[in-house]
Amino acid sequence: MAQHNSQQTEEYKLEVRHLFSLRGQVLPQHRDDYFPRRLAEFLEQSTPSQLKTYITNYKPAIRESIREA
Repeated sequence: MAQHNSQQTEEYKLEVRHLFSLRGQVLPQHRDDYFPRRLAEFLEQSTPSQLKTYITNYKPAIRESIREA
């Protein structure tokens, strides 16, 4: 079970890193709101549940912002 959780956490972190890599493509007014200020700290300190919540909440918003940019 721990192995699965660890793998799931790494997948979430990979997804958050990918979303963060899109930061330059979103509308400027969304950059501070949609992305953590310090990515490394965010990834280190967030629980798997928090990472999943970030992805669920911000992935659609980031995609929409890129479309509008």
